[in-house]
Amino acid sequence: MQDDDETDALFSAAEGGKEGDGGKEEADGGEEDMDGGQCQQDLDAVAIDKMWNPISKNCQDSYYNQNSLFLLYCWIHDWEILTDDAVQGLDDVQALYSNLSETKKQHLQQKVTLVLLNGFDCPVELDLITGQCFLWYLLSLWSSKGTRLSALAYINKCTALFHLFCIFGHMQSNELQTQLKMAMAGLKQSVAIEKPRGDGWIETGMEPMSFGLYKALCTWFLLMGGGEGNFGHLFLVVLWNLACHSDNTCTIQLQHFQWVEDSFQVFFAHQKND
Repeated sequence: MQDDDETDALFSAAEGGKEGDGGKEEADGGEEDMDGGQCQQDLDAVAIDKMWNPISKNCQDSYYNQNSLFLLYCWIHDWEILTDDAVQGLDDVQALYSNLSETKKQHLQQKVTLVLLNGFDCPVELDLITGQCFLWYLLSLWSSKGTRLSALAYINKCTALFHLFCIFGHMQSNELQTQLKMAMAGLKQSVAIEKPRGDGWIETGMEPMSFGLYKALCTWFLLMGGGEGNFGHLFLVVLWNLACHSDNTCTIQLQHFQWVEDSFQVFFAHQKND
């Protein structure tokens, strides 16, 4: 009898194991469904990111920096546009670091605004932004030479504002877009009038490297020697001969080179003409 009981127990365990295997298979199937759902969630996240951030990482960083300056302006001149948390954070920096110089405090406050802009909640009451208040902000900006910014710089500020709306899932109203267009038209006219008088910003884009500086840098890299010196010299020579930005030189790949008759041709995947 004892042997029969042990045999029955073994068969029961075996049947239980089979049922357990079936349960495992069902669990595996559920796990596959979960993986499929996770994949769909990842795709949705990528799609949303591409829709609301259709720009490069460098452009995003530039827009974040420009919007942080706009937040600082609002905190000083139009704090009602900011949320209570944003105002409190900037006020805390002002109170805690009152012994620091104004430059260092502004640097810390700009870091606070960057943290706020990278959060989940928008630090700005976007519905309160009007074309007039943004125009006041643009009019407060001056170059280091005491002139207005270039028309391109003002356009970049407006684009950064549009990006501020996008990263928090908002669209600018038609009324706000119309106001911004009118403000930009007035600014462009002011810049065009001031340029011939010598009061405007004539240069656009980045300042070119002088030939004297190029020769000095090449000499310094050669004197440095070693792997870093040789690489720096080669990089600078290629950069100078291609007459391009350093970013373009960094992104050159082997497949971008080509012989054309007696010349060596280099293709750029992306290029800025300034």
